[in-house]
Amino acid sequence: MPEYDFSELILLVGTNPLPNFVVADYFKRQNKELKNIWLVCSEDVDSIGQKGTHDQAKRLRNLLNARDFESSGISTKFIPLSRVSAAMQIRQDIQKRVIKCLPQD
Repeated sequence: MPEYDFSELILLVGTNPLPNFVVADYFKRQNKELKNIWLVCSEDVDSIGQKGTHDQAKRLRNLLNARDFESSGISTKFIPLSRVSAAMQIRQDIQKRVIKCLPQD
């Protein structure tokens, strides 16, 4: 059985959150060091016609919590992307909302 020792799991939430659920559930069982699941999702931005995936991320969080993730000490955090068609904006969002919040080893 493989051994894992990372504490942060970052998942990109699309329109089908099922693959993310499978991955999160697997690592919950296989990695006792897992502390945070970061759900990267897009925001609704009407001015540019961007449809968000925040609702899918919320449903995924609810499903994870129903599977006792919170009681296992694993927290779920949302990371909204403001503009998914702009690489520099994605980089800035990830840097500001994820990278700076990760534990420094």
